[in-house]
Amino acid sequence: MQDLEVRLCQALERDREALFIVALTTNGVKEWVLYTSDPEVTKRRMQDFAPTVSTHKLQMVIEQDKAWAVYRQFADGG
Repeated sequence: MQDLEVRLCQALERDREALFIVALTTNGVKEWVLYTSDPEVTKRRMQDFAPTVSTHKLQMVIEQDKAWAVYRQFADGG
């Protein structure tokens, strides 16, 4: 899973298009939170990356967080 996370971040953070914030694991699901300046580019990068993964099912959810609330929640210690 750690290798997958490294490869995912490399794919999505390329050219500083996205920024990895936190990884969460709950009930057998791992969630990676990233912020991006261009959701469409990040979505295309994820679509290109997903077929390279055969060990896990990847899903992507894009939500606006203009106040960086998720980041602040974890940066402030919860």
